[in-house]
Amino acid sequence: MPARLIEEALEVWREGQRLLDDLPETAPEHEVVERAVESLRLAYQRLSAGDSPSANPESHSLAVQRAEDLIRSVRGGLKSHA
Repeated sequence: MPARLIEEALEVWREGQRLLDDLPETAPEHEVVERAVESLRLAYQRLSAGDSPSANPESHSLAVQRAEDLIRSVRGGLKSHA
């Protein structure tokens, strides 16, 4: 399993968790960020397992990239409203 992808999944998962912690539960973005964080957690666990049939690097790489884009978009939107 590519170590860089595992590191990236962990990094984006942590970034998403920090964003989730900063968002009020009533924020419209909260639920979508929460789902992205959960997806990242699962991707990280599957990638770390390495030998799991669900540890498909290509699909997880795409999932991590999409989650990262979402997290940065929400974070950017929050900064522009501050």
